[in-house]
Amino acid sequence: MSDYLPGVTGPPTGHEVAQYEADLMWLEEALMDDSSGSIKQEDETPVEQTCLVVDQQDIVLFVARASSSDVNGTDATRDRLRASLELTRQDFETAYGTIPCTVEFLCFVQSSNHRFRSYVLDKFHELFAQQDAVGGRLIIVMNGFDGLSTHEVVLLDLLKDHTDMCDLFIFADDPRDESQPRRFFQANTEQVCQIIRGDINLIDGQEDVDELESGSGSGIVRDEELEFSTALYIRKIRHICEDKRGLSSYFQRLNTKTVRRNVNPNSRDLGKYPCDGRCGKESCVQRFATTELLAQHGCRSKNHNLECELGCGQKFKNNYSRNRHQTKSCTKRPNIEEGPKPKRARRQPATAPVSRVSDGGRLDYNGILQNLALVANLPPLITDEAVLVANGLPANASYRGDPIYRGELVCRWPGCSNRGKIFSSGKLRRHYEVVHKHEFPERTVGKAAPYIQKQHEDGLQYLAFSAQGITDVEKSWPEGY
Repeated sequence: MSDYLPGVTGPPTGHEVAQYEADLMWLEEALMDDSSGSIKQEDETPVEQTCLVVDQQDIVLFVARASSSDVNGTDATRDRLRASLELTRQDFETAYGTIPCTVEFLCFVQSSNHRFRSYVLDKFHELFAQQDAVGGRLIIVMNGFDGLSTHEVVLLDLLKDHTDMCDLFIFADDPRDESQPRRFFQANTEQVCQIIRGDINLIDGQEDVDELESGSGSGIVRDEELEFSTALYIRKIRHICEDKRGLSSYFQRLNTKTVRRNVNPNSRDLGKYPCDGRCGKESCVQRFATTELLAQHGCRSKNHNLECELGCGQKFKNNYSRNRHQTKSCTKRPNIEEGPKPKRARRQPATAPVSRVSDGGRLDYNGILQNLALVANLPPLITDEAVLVANGLPANASYRGDPIYRGELVCRWPGCSNRGKIFSSGKLRRHYEVVHKHEFPERTVGKAAPYIQKQHEDGLQYLAFSAQGITDVEKSWPEGY
């Protein structure tokens, strides 16, 4: 091994020694964390100061959000947020230069885990439409990583159609050293949408690292492979979202256990919130444990003291009820048309949906409902568990009976006199319960998961093909039915 400096074949000169020592000092400083002096960990998310060129046709939108209003009200909260954005603008111009284009401000109050309020969406849609017409960019600068939203679906809906004309900047503390002044981070809008959609995935645990190193981790990327501080932004909003959800659940449980500790069960004199005449009675001294109970008391107790302004003599609790009465039902309102009241349209009986023909000329379930002869050929409902097991009933099925599929409209009970009648989905279940004393598991409320919906669609296809004498389709057993 040579005793000389690396890359030096002979005795080094004084200049070469000084240059080597300077390079070594720079390398040590680069490897050390500025705050603690510890060696930087390999899994830290890289961040960097980006360059930005703003054109005159661009718009810079400064955004600030508060989760709740101050004690002085929503307007005072927005004024405070607006003042903070002025300081953010000064720091932005210090970092990137004077802004030569239009500057807009947006301040709103709502939880970052909720969907945007209508006026927030209207503001973004207006700016996106304006920039789309002139070919400029919308540069969004937000206070904090959660300054816009931590709801990933909301962010995707907002940005997915405008990734080529929208830039994201975040003014926040550096996660490597929060004692340092705040700085600006940039996120690539297109990559943000790709991560939320699941087109690419960040490393989340040692399993992802192993898959990536083995070459089997399709779609998994390292944080440093993404542009700017995109990975840092996604990780931050996900952590904040989960923390807020956990905090909300904790406070709900705590409130349930402790809210009534000072409330006498026989009276509400020790309640935290007094009525103070809000119910319409100035002498009311009742107190309530929660604002919800106080609001309910006000709605039930408020006097009918708002009289119809058209002179019919009726009284109402609030302006909304009085105005609706004056415009729609008051007999004293002007330009009232004499004549019989319009009759409601007669409810039409349930009918079979429009039929569709699948490949090979085979009718689907809706097509079967158009033909009474084919309806009679529908396989009957099986009530014998042994027969169901022979037909393929899974051993781990929670319901040991023949399923009723979503979208099924005809009774299949053997010998039922209503075999050809078209029911709605809810009334068909009721028909089985009342007429045939046969109950199915309670149906899941709302839209089913895609794979469960596919199982129900396969079940309807099985019924349709069986009615046509086709036996090459297996019976479907949906989860939960």
